[in-house]
Amino acid sequence: MGDSHVSGGAHPKSDGSTGEACRKGTQVFAIQTFSGKESLLVLYIQKIIPEDIYAEVFVPKRTVLRRLGGRWTEIIETVFPGYVFIRTATPDQLFFSLKNVPSLSVLLHDSEFTFVTVDREEQDFMRLFTPEGNYSIGLSHISAEKAPGEKEHHHKDPTIYYHREEIIRILDGPLKELTGKIVGFDLHKRKAMVQTNFFGGKVVHVGIEIIAKTDKEEKQEKQDIEERSENR
Repeated sequence: MGDSHVSGGAHPKSDGSTGEACRKGTQVFAIQTFSGKESLLVLYIQKIIPEDIYAEVFVPKRTVLRRLGGRWTEIIETVFPGYVFIRTATPDQLFFSLKNVPSLSVLLHDSEFTFVTVDREEQDFMRLFTPEGNYSIGLSHISAEKAPGEKEHHHKDPTIYYHREEIIRILDGPLKELTGKIVGFDLHKRKAMVQTNFFGGKVVHVGIEIIAKTDKEEKQEKQDIEERSENR
């Protein structure tokens, strides 16, 4: 995260300003709140802060898979507990308006309130959270198979990873936008680990779903691997 500017679900403005139109000329800021109270803070901001001071306010969410009752079930969870993100073109005006929000007044009184700029690299990550997508990162589909021959760690195709003794291919989803930041996979828990600059370099988990390949796809991929081995 950048320097401090001063010492669940979608929350677009009610005037319908969503997408790129409401993002031009604005910055994103992270507002600290109490963990579990993020949605309540969003409601307070929508009720108390004049709409011309901010473009959108949201709580980043993600879809993950969890094993419940013997079945994989989609779960929506908060990506950054204890933080709400707000986009504005007038940060000074917004900061002073936030003093009128009840749930923030306690943090202000205790000198624990933070209002932090989201830097440019982090804003690229924040583009994954849109009103159209309910401010949530969806599942990414991958395939995984045993890696034949010598174990490798890099591949020319940025959507292909060698993880332990398996080849992982990113088929679709938000991970395709994060290929340079993926630092690992937990296939057992159906998660990919993505390195970010948030809060001192926080690693963010992104949900994955493993897709079984057809016999035709497996045959074609084996042929491709054999051809690459012969050309070395």
